[in-house]
Amino acid sequence: MELWIAILLDILAASLVVLPLIFGIIRGFKRQLLTVISLAVSGAAAFACASFLAAPIYNNYFKAGVTDACIKVAENIDPVQYASELLAEEGISISEEVLRQKLSESGDAVAEAKKIAEENGLDEEKAKELSKRFSDKYTEAAPKEIRSAVPKVMQKMEDIDIDENQVVDLLNSATASPREGGEYIEEHFVRKTAVKVLETAVFAVVFLFVQLLMLLIFFIMGFEIRAHACGAGDRFGGFVLGLVIGAGNLVVLCILASYIEKASLGLFEITELPSKVFLPIFQFLF
Repeated sequence: MELWIAILLDILAASLVVLPLIFGIIRGFKRQLLTVISLAVSGAAAFACASFLAAPIYNNYFKAGVTDACIKVAENIDPVQYASELLAEEGISISEEVLRQKLSESGDAVAEAKKIAEENGLDEEKAKELSKRFSDKYTEAAPKEIRSAVPKVMQKMEDIDIDENQVVDLLNSATASPREGGEYIEEHFVRKTAVKVLETAVFAVVFLFVQLLMLLIFFIMGFEIRAHACGAGDRFGGFVLGLVIGAGNLVVLCILASYIEKASLGLFEITELPSKVFLPIFQFLF
């Protein structure tokens, strides 16, 4: 598999450089200049649209559904349920409604769990041990549950880091209600990755659309899109611009290959491919 991927990338890399050179020599400077302008305008428009549109698209069309899914995750790791189970093991019975109110109002659920245990007859050492078990259990369960809920492809495209402070903040948010816990998960662990995926999709769609639009504009303005070179100087100019286009193509190919590698779930690693053309270029650029 890696051999075929390497061969494909080598062919693409060579083609994306050689073809613009050939077309530059055939079409000449003027036609290649139109291609460079088209690529530059398409790239700039796609980048701008991806930056400005991805977040609004997510907020208007995806956030509600994602938040609902995150609420279900928060329900699976409800800290009030954890605390209730640990207190019950020590013979302390307290309703989840009352326990939720006390934990959420305290601002520090772990410390409050220790206080409740002491108020209900546990000595300080056992109450401290209970609060530690409560904290350790949630700290272990929360990251696993969040990662299991986020598609692996998204995790590959954008690393989801969950540090200890965020787990503590999530614990304190989720004690108020699963909704608050779900909103915290959506805002701090899912939103960034989802917007990044949408940025990639918007960039690709806008880039292709503007390319087609530029061709239409050139046609309306009367430029000869199929024009051929008119002399050695024109061919040389086309050749130089072909080099510029080829270099740009290689950068785009490397970026796309990097995203595909992350989304392949370990199917291949670019640095391990037996590539003779693409890999040296990728290592030079990245």
